[in-house]
Amino acid sequence: MRDAEKGTYNGDTTFCPVNAYGDCPYCDQCGVCHIDDPMEDCEDWRAFWDSWFDWQNADTVDPDAPTDFAEDEIRWAGDVYGYEDTMEDNEK
Repeated sequence: MRDAEKGTYNGDTTFCPVNAYGDCPYCDQCGVCHIDDPMEDCEDWRAFWDSWFDWQNADTVDPDAPTDFAEDEIRWAGDVYGYEDTMEDNEK
């Protein structure tokens, strides 16, 4: 349940995803969002999460998630910056 006054959802603090303190009247100086329903009323919030379920699970790692993006980024870093992938060495 959302408590806009406290800036919580189900007891967890709802921090502004873009740290809009000073730009948003609902974001306090600690970065806590106090809008009644950020899922419905805040474009910045919706840019990060599609639902409260997604918000609650933002820190959850899905071991079955595709890794293509990360692997592409590692290859790009290697090409551009000469980054060497040491993950294989660390897994041994």
